[in-house]
Amino acid sequence: MSSISKRRARLLSAAMMITASCAMDSASARPVSALTIDLRATQVNSTTIGPTKSVGGLGVGDAVTIEVWAQSTSAQPIQYQCVQDVFASFLSSGGSMRGNLSIPGGRIAPFNGLASSVGTVTDLDADGDLDIGSNSTDSAEAKDFFFARSSQLIGPHSNNPDGSPISTLLVHDIPGGAEYLISRLRFVVTNVPDPSASTSVRFRARPSGVASVWTEGTPEAAEPIFDSDGNRTGTYYSYFGGLTNTSIVAGDPVLLSSVPEPAGLLASVFGGALLVMRMRKPRH
Repeated sequence: MSSISKRRARLLSAAMMITASCAMDSASARPVSALTIDLRATQVNSTTIGPTKSVGGLGVGDAVTIEVWAQSTSAQPIQYQCVQDVFASFLSSGGSMRGNLSIPGGRIAPFNGLASSVGTVTDLDADGDLDIGSNSTDSAEAKDFFFARSSQLIGPHSNNPDGSPISTLLVHDIPGGAEYLISRLRFVVTNVPDPSASTSVRFRARPSGVASVWTEGTPEAAEPIFDSDGNRTGTYYSYFGGLTNTSIVAGDPVLLSSVPEPAGLLASVFGGALLVMRMRKPRH
């Protein structure tokens, strides 16, 4: 198994700091009304990287963690842009590298509601490795797909009814709306047949039936919480209404490669630059 050195991690972090200046330009970009599912690599084995769209220098046994973000945006971003459901598959395809996808951490709250699922692990594209989801085009057949689902609309300030935070809810402000972490994938390399082997990990929406539920222009309700003595102890935030949408867009895939650094590092920098342009400081 190959290893990712501390030196590489420092180089990548420095490169990402340089490209972070691109984020300043993103504020002027005109947002569109869409739910975009964006993938980004954040870890190789036990080493934190990126987030980035490209990882190089991989060998058999290496494990890459890939975060899945649902970006809810509006062309006229008033009120709040929210997410509730995402139906999908995840595949690795293209190139000669092979590896298996899984969701080892299980479902992430609050997108772990009734009927939610990590999906079925299977070979969707007959290339000899394992993907997640289904090839079914039957709108009534949904059980094998990855299904992130909350019992209610999730907005930037969503919390528990008692006012406590949802510890696993991660939200970033982005131009035109917000993005929500809905899952973490793991890709474990199983075969590298040549020195320039590569593959792309991508999102694919459910091809029939409802693929997602998200809203734009959603009002936020802030309900005060009191204890038995009448003292205010917090606020419960919830979201209702707005324009409901079911369309979904796939963001750029994550490129994985056996090509060693510095070529792989350079690709990571460019991939990170594209990603950073759409990100802002996370909410706390």
